[in-house]
Amino acid sequence: MYFQSTRPMMYQDLIKEMKAYEKGFRENHFTEDSLSFILDSYYPEKEEGREVLTFIGPKDLGYLCMDKEESDKILERKSMHRHNFYELMYVADGRLYQNIENTRHLYPKGSCCLMNMNIRHLEEFDEYCRVIFLEFTQEYILNLLQILYLIFDYPYKHYTFKYFEV
Repeated sequence: MYFQSTRPMMYQDLIKEMKAYEKGFRENHFTEDSLSFILDSYYPEKEEGREVLTFIGPKDLGYLCMDKEESDKILERKSMHRHNFYELMYVADGRLYQNIENTRHLYPKGSCCLMNMNIRHLEEFDEYCRVIFLEFTQEYILNLLQILYLIFDYPYKHYTFKYFEV
């Protein structure tokens, strides 16, 4: 496994996570970041660099590269999970299946799915794919709505940008 991060302690946290995954994939996922971006690239034919995760968040930037053995260990123990944030998944290339509340869905290239909080689901990687995950909290959405409210001065301006009004 190769790991690079802008946060030195992130490596220690990741090692703990990986050991926990080897025992069994956790059902509940939590985030401390209000917004994060993850690019997951899965190459089933490769021995080295089989799965590459690139992550960008307010506190960190980095990537994780797993070989076939490490990736297989995680995929074998993966089970349905849920999280305390919304997840927008976009399939940039390839395809993958996603099991949502025990119903299996196929997502080909160009498709997306917005997952509500606390919905049990499982991404199933079995062939080449590149998937973008945008994870955001309810707090992030509420802050964004407050900003939009201030910009548009709703309901008084009715969707005109108050600083560039003609």
